[in-house]
Amino acid sequence: MRARPILHLVPSLLALVALTSNAGCATVLKGTTSTMKIAGLPDDATVETPEGVTIERKKPRGSPDGITDEVALPVSAAPTTLLVKHGGATTQFPVRRFVGRGWVVLGVCTGVVPLVVDAMTAAWYEYEDVPFDKGERAGAE
Repeated sequence: MRARPILHLVPSLLALVALTSNAGCATVLKGTTSTMKIAGLPDDATVETPEGVTIERKKPRGSPDGITDEVALPVSAAPTTLLVKHGGATTQFPVRRFVGRGWVVLGVCTGVVPLVVDAMTAAWYEYEDVPFDKGERAGAE
């Protein structure tokens, strides 16, 4: 009697499903940071947290110069405001985060454990993008 070729793959497939279902989708695919876009940010401006930590800016792929910059922020212990220093003035931006719907849907589809992992690591949070001209002037330096 000939063995069915698919039956020897079942243990491997079950092990793969068990391993992937124990990690959160956002935790694995996105990691511990999320990006926030600031449109119209001047080239010589610096972005900092209220504690004075400078945050690196980068241009998203395909973005024309001077249009939009991205800053990567941690998803857990996220700052509530960002300070942009430009031309002797400081502009303050509120940082608003929200739960990404796609991460919740992926978590529900792959099981309860990934959903709990993403919630515990805060990896499912995304940041609301802001235009530079919507910041509040904090005063001159």
